[in-house]
Amino acid sequence: MDVNPYTAAGVFILMSAGAACLFRALARLWEIGRLRNIPIAKIGAAPVGWTALLGLAQARQEIEDPLFKSPCLLWRCVVQGFVTDSMRDWSDVKEVSSSELFYLDNGTGRVIVAPQGTEFHVGDLEERIVDLTAENHGELAPLLKA
Repeated sequence: MDVNPYTAAGVFILMSAGAACLFRALARLWEIGRLRNIPIAKIGAAPVGWTALLGLAQARQEIEDPLFKSPCLLWRCVVQGFVTDSMRDWSDVKEVSSSELFYLDNGTGRVIVAPQGTEFHVGDLEERIVDLTAENHGELAPLLKA
């Protein structure tokens, strides 16, 4: 029985894509389960360790995002580049973010938040995707060096 090489390659590609989709789905389910098990606490009675805090974020110092100059408490910039040697064509090349501290207040207390290494789940999040090859955004150049 002769096996068509194109059929074998197609089956391999479909099986690989299916395995990759399954892996991503399981990883996402694990992350959702981990986040669901974190207790939500009031700031005045927050336990030591992993905890979720809900409250109103307030600026200690006014900052602006470096690209659009709009006021914010926290900004993050992820630079992606086309990488030919990876399985994915686009890959994160660099990530920079603000490091200014801000307050979180929920009526039971007030805490200072240091954004480095913190996971944020923000209700009113604005995401802007910009093609830096098409526009001149010299303001980002100092941030992306180093």
